[in-house]
Amino acid sequence: MIEPARRHVLTAAVLTPFVGAYAAAPAVASPPAVAQWRRLDTAMAGDVLLPGDTAYAGAKQLFAPRYDVLRPLAVVRPATTADVATAVKFARAHDLRVTARAGGHSYTGRSSGNALMVLDLRKLTGIQLAGAGATAVLGAGTTLYNVHAKLVTSGRTITTGTCPTVGTTGLALGGGLGPDDHRHGLTADSVTGATMVLMDGRTVTVSNSQPDLLWALRGGGGQLGIVTQLRMATHAASSRGYLDLAFPGSAAQAVIAAWAAYQPAASAGTWVRAQITRSAAGGVRCQLLGVTDAGMQNRVAQDLIDAVGVTPLSRTVKQLTHLQLVTTLGNGTTTPRRDNDHGSDVLTDVSSTTAAGIVAAMGSSPGTGGGCVVQLSPLGGGIAARTPTGTPFPYRRHIGAVQWVTGLPTGATAADFAAARAWIDAAHAQVSAASVGGYVNYVEPGQPAARYFGANLNRLRSLKTTYDPEGRLLAAVDL
Repeated sequence: MIEPARRHVLTAAVLTPFVGAYAAAPAVASPPAVAQWRRLDTAMAGDVLLPGDTAYAGAKQLFAPRYDVLRPLAVVRPATTADVATAVKFARAHDLRVTARAGGHSYTGRSSGNALMVLDLRKLTGIQLAGAGATAVLGAGTTLYNVHAKLVTSGRTITTGTCPTVGTTGLALGGGLGPDDHRHGLTADSVTGATMVLMDGRTVTVSNSQPDLLWALRGGGGQLGIVTQLRMATHAASSRGYLDLAFPGSAAQAVIAAWAAYQPAASAGTWVRAQITRSAAGGVRCQLLGVTDAGMQNRVAQDLIDAVGVTPLSRTVKQLTHLQLVTTLGNGTTTPRRDNDHGSDVLTDVSSTTAAGIVAAMGSSPGTGGGCVVQLSPLGGGIAARTPTGTPFPYRRHIGAVQWVTGLPTGATAADFAAARAWIDAAHAQVSAASVGGYVNYVEPGQPAARYFGANLNRLRSLKTTYDPEGRLLAAVDL
């Protein structure tokens, strides 16, 4: 097993208030010389960027600016699967730890790190349809908006989340919650196969004939190898109903109760998310955001208003094309870099006590000057069509996932990060009686792997031992 180098441990101790618990680096007794990295660059169709290279500083950036302090040994930018295999063999020969990045949205910065190799997959951007359009073949560097924009030209789409710049592969490897869940399940549930490079350098085509690898791809957090191409089942891209109902902060508990009562019995084409936002100035606003089958939006909106029992402050209800819906839910086609802190809880139910706990959590400011948000996304429906052990994602029989988000100012200080983390910890405590774990795509520093994988952890650990016995690949969560 690769152990952390002492220098990195000291660096992490200093930076932890700013960057959280991120990658442990390998003990590199003698890092590759510049000449060796240059030979790797020559052997690839892509390229290798080292500290001091003009493009290095930009290439190593993740979505969150707090991780700009991380300093990988190299950012390797493969252009082909063969390049990835060459890079992995190089890492193995030099006893380097490896991490992969595409969208770069890892909440704990684990798509970068100190004293390791970053495999930047953003050159792998192919988007094709196969099987008469039933399957999307996606390069590992694709992001959600680009996938939707390409597939919709053929009348097809895939099940995804809503953030336009999130990497498709990273989302799928961790599960993937979004507006098509109630009919089609998680993003991970649509994965039918992949091309991946194992940590011994072998390239494998994953399909039903490799059930363990396919199982791990569907929500295991990218533990076993580097995916270079993903195959996913598609469905028709159609017009949908959209609704956005805004309520006063005083209705927060009623909004949560209405969401909890409505979503489990909703039709397959209906998805509703509850959201409470506290501004930096202290004002609280509640929303119910929904997606329905075309023509059902007005009925669903009225049912939700009746369930809340409060007249909304505003009511937006309309029918949108598929791509209009994508950009509406994603607030555009791109997302500017910013620092937030995040946490999650998976809830078994939402009793009046739990709803009151959520409201209480939102009643206090994180003290960071950036406000805070809580989002309640539904589980069940199509997600419940698989058994809790059918994929690594265990939360198939639960009412919903809660995401806690705190905004952070530009140039956030150690005190800001500490305040944000303290607020999230307090929010966890408010719902602890109903919480059974967290969602791995909303991973937090210092949390045990069992919180994300539950009873599936032992199988995932066993596969990790088989396919990555040296622990060379840094994944979303340390097992």
